[in-house]
Amino acid sequence: MYANAPGLVDAIVAHEDEVRALLRGLTRFRSWGLVRTEAGAYSITVCEDKAGCDETVRIAADWVKANVPGDIAPPTITEGETVLRIVAEGIPA
Repeated sequence: MYANAPGLVDAIVAHEDEVRALLRGLTRFRSWGLVRTEAGAYSITVCEDKAGCDETVRIAADWVKANVPGDIAPPTITEGETVLRIVAEGIPA
C-alpha cells in the first residue's frame, strides 16, 4: 500500500501502456490491479511464486522512482498465499 503518495495513481494511469508492457514482460507475472485510496493507492499482484512477486516489487519501485515526481515512500507490502478465488460467471479463471 502506498500511503501519502500524491500523483502516483495519475502517473500510472497516464503511462498505462508502459506499465502494462513492463508487467506482462515478467515471466512469473499473472495479474495486477490498482485501487485509488484517499491517501494514495494499493495494488494487488498475483504471480506464480514469491520470486515473481519480489521481481514485480523491484520493477515497480524502479518505475515509480523514474516516473513519479516527489518523494514517494516505499509501499507497505503484505504477502500471502491465494487460498480462494471467486470470479463472475463467464469470466475466465
